Amino acid sequence: MISRSKRLIANEEGGTLAVFAVALPLLLGAVAASVETGYWMKSKSDVQMIADMSAYAGAKELERNSNDNAIKAAKVHAISNQYDFNSGTIEVNSPPLNGAYAGQDAVEVILVQQGLKFFSGIVSDDAIQYRVRAVAAVLKDAELCALSLSTTANNAFQTSGNTTIDFDGCSVGSNSSHNGAVDIGNNTTLVADCIYSAGGIDGEGNATTSCSMNQSNSVRVDDPFADVVAPTSASHPDATWDNPCLEPTNGPGSTKDMVPGRYCDDITINTVYNLASGTYIFDNMDLSFQGGTGTLNGTGVTLILINDSRLENINGNDQINIEAQTSGAYAGLAIFSDPLTQPDNVTTTFNGSSGTSIGGAIYYPNQDVQFSGNTASVSDCTLIIADTINMTGGSTMSSNGCEAAFGIVAPNQKGTFIVE
Repeated sequence: MISRSKRLIANEEGGTLAVFAVALPLLLGAVAASVETGYWMKSKSDVQMIADMSAYAGAKELERNSNDNAIKAAKVHAISNQYDFNSGTIEVNSPPLNGAYAGQDAVEVILVQQGLKFFSGIVSDDAIQYRVRAVAAVLKDAELCALSLSTTANNAFQTSGNTTIDFDGCSVGSNSSHNGAVDIGNNTTLVADCIYSAGGIDGEGNATTSCSMNQSNSVRVDDPFADVVAPTSASHPDATWDNPCLEPTNGPGSTKDMVPGRYCDDITINTVYNLASGTYIFDNMDLSFQGGTGTLNGTGVTLILINDSRLENINGNDQINIEAQTSGAYAGLAIFSDPLTQPDNVTTTFNGSSGTSIGGAIYYPNQDVQFSGNTASVSDCTLIIADTINMTGGSTMSSNGCEAAFGIVAPNQKGTFIVE
């Protein structure tokens, strides 16, 4: 008879259980290590996000205030996002001390966070730390082709209609803090470098922009022509403050000629009007296009509207082909509506043909400008600066040649971006 012990040794049915019993701790250890590693990766990602958003908040503060204020804003943002200072440290530098943006208008945030250990604490006493870094910079090279100056209006910059609007190599901006300050219509395609708004932006999906992120709640843009003063009888040279006022004269064929000076009687543009270089003051009168046959030509000219003067009825095949002056008090200004003497809340509509070319700035700081039809400008420098801007037709604008042609710099927006 085989002994009980020999039978037990010869029995193979318990072999699998024995192997499993030996392997189980190893399997549990592998699972635990995998879970813990995943937890560490998620925790580090969370800390990185806090660093990114803290740097961004600091840089947004830097747009308006000092480096010290930017540092405080970054730290406050980290606290508000539940960064645990009891188990970590925060270092904020403005300007950054290292990297590609060292010494520049930027905010650097470095977070060092103590990580939690679970199963790994059984085999090692070494601490787990997450060290993350983020840099957000204030970039100032965004030139604006279109700037709405209103600080409160809804739809301060608006596009609508089934059309494409191309801002060649430049951006659009609004100084309005309204939640709907910028509205890109559903059937519109807007092409621009970027969109900047002191308030909100609606319809971003209808815009094609090359910046990493359109900027809502951005800092307001300074009015580049805020210090320009319209001529008056007291300030303007007597020789050109004409009294009685000037009138157009007959030119070759059916054309009309105009010379610089002051005009106070209504003028109907129903043929070709050729303007000699200089400053044209339209005082309490209408410069009105008629019949779709009017053309206004001029190089080195500035049209100044004072005392409720209007440029109106630009329709059909009417064309404005003017280039602003390149020097003097009105350099770069093609059309200047005086905010001191012109009424508020008046709309000027440019609804002409694709042959229109306005080189320089169209400036209506307390009035509204609407571009309709196929109004486009073939100039390398066309800027629209108005209280509000509404674009309902196909248009093309560019600021690429402003400095070279007229010695002016387009309105410049500061943008905040996470760069490292």
